[in-house]
Amino acid sequence: MWTYARSEIAACVKQIAFHQPERKSEVLRWFSEVFRFIAAASVEDNIIDSDFLGLAVWDALELRAPELLPDIKKLFDLGYVSEGICGEYQNVERDIKEPVCDRDKKELLNIFNRYTKIISTWAGYKDEPDDMTYEKEEKEEPYRAGLKIGRNDPCPCGSGKKFKKCCMEKCK
Repeated sequence: MWTYARSEIAACVKQIAFHQPERKSEVLRWFSEVFRFIAAASVEDNIIDSDFLGLAVWDALELRAPELLPDIKKLFDLGYVSEGICGEYQNVERDIKEPVCDRDKKELLNIFNRYTKIISTWAGYKDEPDDMTYEKEEKEEPYRAGLKIGRNDPCPCGSGKKFKKCCMEKCK
């Protein structure tokens, strides 16, 4: 599975703990098992994904689960966690002890309400024009040079003579 698909699984498991607090120990056990499984893996197993681990550690951080710190520390010590996503271990260790933030709990919506929320908040789904609309510029006509009269063409004055014998000297 790809990194972000796997990270959505961890994010969904995290939401179980927010919506059903009585299952928090089950959620923490799941995170612990995932972290321990990856820590025990070798590079040849091809399951170590630093970005996924950074995102999963971030989910554990939002759960405010200091119980997971030993497992998280082991992953950091092995160099498996992308610090660009969740920060250095010292920051994780400090922040995981903060109080739970209500904004981390996602709203559970049925399919109809979810669709309404998507079309009202995501860019590209609104009917009204936004500030970034493209206004079509007026099409500028290309320059067209006037008709050029050749030396042997009939003279434009209407005399019937060739241009070179009639008005060419006057145009110079």
